[in-house]
Amino acid sequence: MLHQPPSITAGSYISRKTAKTLVWTSFTLGAFIIAAGICWELVAVDDATDRRFAALSLFGGYNNATSWFQSAGLVVCAVIWFMAIDNSRASSRPTFFVMPSTLLYMAISEHTNLDHELTFHLASAIGTAGAAFHIQMAAALAATAVLATITRSALLQFGFAVAPFAAAAAVYILGVIGLDLVAFEASVRGASPEALRVLYATEEILETVGVWLFLVASCNLIVATPQVSPQVSPQDSLSKFSIKKDV
Repeated sequence: MLHQPPSITAGSYISRKTAKTLVWTSFTLGAFIIAAGICWELVAVDDATDRRFAALSLFGGYNNATSWFQSAGLVVCAVIWFMAIDNSRASSRPTFFVMPSTLLYMAISEHTNLDHELTFHLASAIGTAGAAFHIQMAAALAATAVLATITRSALLQFGFAVAPFAAAAAVYILGVIGLDLVAFEASVRGASPEALRVLYATEEILETVGVWLFLVASCNLIVATPQVSPQVSPQDSLSKFSIKKDV
């Protein structure tokens, strides 16, 4: 028997056409995220260019623009995850909701700096505001390890591929945590503004590529989502057999 490639499925809340449209829209949005991120980061090299981009983009500058694009991509990823949950046996397992919930938090945090605000308020409350950045990085790494363990378990439990999400997370974390920490240390050590700009630009580009990889992995997830097969009782099987035999 030939193996049929997985087709786009739909749950009880969305139509097949809606699922297919969202998948292709996600790929387009992902490509746009990368293109916009690279253009804004590499082209906007001085204040005058920043002002021109701000006037044309309606986002308030290239940095805010990439932040908007990343947030939008993460929201789409979360929606696709919820679609996949609706399509599969995963709807009965609370652990499977960890990933889309985390993606939504990432989207909110990306554009509002919510994680930065919470960390600095906490650090100020305990009297170590100077160490706030390092507290944030340590908390982010610890949370990432916990979320990765839960998500990997949920994916494996339902037969989904882990590698695409691992690659996306690795690239995104390298940007949002790794280069952020490097740039912070460089600024403390008195690095030149040009060097810091390159570091922060590379960080943003890695984040946009990471979001695009999340989109690709999430689209693959909804395409490959197993449908819940109806349960057939032994009596039903026997009755079908007997009817076929009589005919």
